[in-house]
Amino acid sequence: MVKEEADQQTIEQIPEPTNFKRFVEQYNFTPELQYLNELAEIFYKLKLESAKTMEEARLTYNEASQKPSTDKPPHVKQEEKNAKLSEHIKSDSPKIKDDEKDEKSKIKIPFSKDRLLELTKDSKYCMVRLRTLNRKAHVTRLADKTDTLKARQEMDDKNLDLQNLIQEKGYLRREIAKCRRNGEFVIQAPEEYTLVPKTEDGVENGDSFAHHRMLQRFKYEMAERQRLEAERDEKRERKSRLAEKLSEKRAKIAEVDHEVGKYLAASSALQRILGIRNGAINGNNNRISRSASRSPIPSSIIHEDGVVASIGGTPSNAN
Repeated sequence: MVKEEADQQTIEQIPEPTNFKRFVEQYNFTPELQYLNELAEIFYKLKLESAKTMEEARLTYNEASQKPSTDKPPHVKQEEKNAKLSEHIKSDSPKIKDDEKDEKSKIKIPFSKDRLLELTKDSKYCMVRLRTLNRKAHVTRLADKTDTLKARQEMDDKNLDLQNLIQEKGYLRREIAKCRRNGEFVIQAPEEYTLVPKTEDGVENGDSFAHHRMLQRFKYEMAERQRLEAERDEKRERKSRLAEKLSEKRAKIAEVDHEVGKYLAASSALQRILGIRNGAINGNNNRISRSASRSPIPSSIIHEDGVVASIGGTPSNAN
């Protein structure tokens, strides 16, 4: 009995499509939603029929397990089963609310095979309709996705073209500024080079003005180039003369350095006689001392007053 009550509660818990139908009628939805409403009603009826079939099978199984089989004809057995099923539903079904009972009483459950086939065909038609709509929605979504990708690619291409144009604009501006800096000496040309040429009648010829101005600019540029070339040659000559003078001065300094080294080397004996330390004189001139050490030592020294001082002897007059 507990299992039978659970099955009966399952039958009563099947949802009804009346509220959905009322919702569709109130807001006047599209025919596709009406198809869905019909499909919901069909499924509800099929669920009720399947629940009834399951209850009938359960009762048949209980009878077969409790009582031995009889030799009654099949149609008599079927009638007895239907009678028992109706009595069982009336006796064991729980109380239903009045509004729900009224709504369920409006639904007529067909029991004929023709009606069942008709409902099956309608349900298949609704399923085909749903699959068609689903397929259309999927195709539309793919098309929208493809269009979105194309639009994004076009936007990226246009953005790249814009960046190229901005870079080209900056490059052209830099080139224009460079050309203006290089052409300052042409713009600052004397006034005589910018005069408009005149014809034999004394009338200005406006057609040949641009050509004349171009020729005058070329002449002025050539003169400026010649002047700059002359200045460069003059500076090169001056550089060569200064280099020669510098080399002569270096040679004289080397010669004087050599002579000073000789004199210092020759005066080393006199310094020993006078008791002067050689390091006190040549302490800060190592290079001169090294060159003096390589030079020969003279035998005598002649002073400015004519006195000859021989190394290791007494001084005498030089005549």
